[in-house]
Amino acid sequence: MFSYFHIRIFNLWLFAWTVQAVLACNSSSSRSCEVNVELQNAYNQTVYLESIAEAGSDDLRLDSVFIKDRVETVHFRITDTEESLYRIRTADGRLRIPFVSDTRSVKICADYFEPGSFKFERSPATSTLHQFNEWLLRQAQDVSNIPETISNIDSVRIAFAFQQQQHYRNFIDTVASPAVALFYYDNVDFGKQLDSLVLLMNRLHKRFAGHKAWERLYEETKVFEQIITKELNVGDRLPDFLVTNEAGALLPITFYRHGYLLVDLWATWDYRSHLQAEYTKRAYTQFGGKNFSVVSIALDPNKEGWQRSIELNGRKWPQMIDQKVWRGPAVQALHFDSIPFNFLVDPNGIIVGKALYGDSLLSALSRTLENVRE
Repeated sequence: MFSYFHIRIFNLWLFAWTVQAVLACNSSSSRSCEVNVELQNAYNQTVYLESIAEAGSDDLRLDSVFIKDRVETVHFRITDTEESLYRIRTADGRLRIPFVSDTRSVKICADYFEPGSFKFERSPATSTLHQFNEWLLRQAQDVSNIPETISNIDSVRIAFAFQQQQHYRNFIDTVASPAVALFYYDNVDFGKQLDSLVLLMNRLHKRFAGHKAWERLYEETKVFEQIITKELNVGDRLPDFLVTNEAGALLPITFYRHGYLLVDLWATWDYRSHLQAEYTKRAYTQFGGKNFSVVSIALDPNKEGWQRSIELNGRKWPQMIDQKVWRGPAVQALHFDSIPFNFLVDPNGIIVGKALYGDSLLSALSRTLENVRE
């Protein structure tokens, strides 16, 4: 059986597989980039060229080629207005190779049977991202090798999660490529350190001046700052808003309110969320059906990783996703500034508890539901 930490490591490996290469294409006035992809053993596969969208938006398919031979070289051309993220992907998703349009041309060599074995050339952005990703994986492996039997294992893993967040911040704050910084941005959780977020965004806004995606993020951060300064308290009515469920349908949170409702906010990339999930699961098992329901909302840009994590976690209650993460409708409506987080709402939609962690969640539910009948 997977532990919650193993699920976190699985997500890191999944993320690494997705990030396997960031490639090159040098800037000119027209920003034209030639991408030559030499593929082995990919016959009868369709290969797509896609632009990688910002969190919460759909990736855009730009071109495609059908592979007929065992070894075949395909050619794509990209014209953009600023350094951006793209991806080469086979139709079945086995090969997923992101790249940045920061040089004029690139040659990619990949083997369909060995998706982790690839070669790329001439991109400082790619080298930086690849080295950082390899370093993250080594750190994750070191922590995963810690024996489960040591007494302070959870403390060690939580400390690792905090360290990893600091590494993400430092990397984004120093990396030269605006596109690579964007690639990692939604993995950063500032929690209640709003001032740190604002200071970082001010520096990035200055450093990446004129880059449209970062200009949008800067403006959204100012809006986010105004949102977070407000706070929902016990006695307030929980605002309704739309989020996407596992089937891809947009539904209001009130759809899931049958009596008391626990709104659970988490993310696959946050280890503390997986620790809290143990108590959310116990709450659902112990109290579910007793005029009580649970709905979880993940702040995750990666829908595929979210779906896999749900399966591994055994989350049997309704699951939603907000792919815009800190810029999405969940944060805008609920004004929370860290994850994991939760709200307990009564049948009338009034908040009767919030930020209920660990055993405190189970105690609060026991007191609240003690006199509730089916």
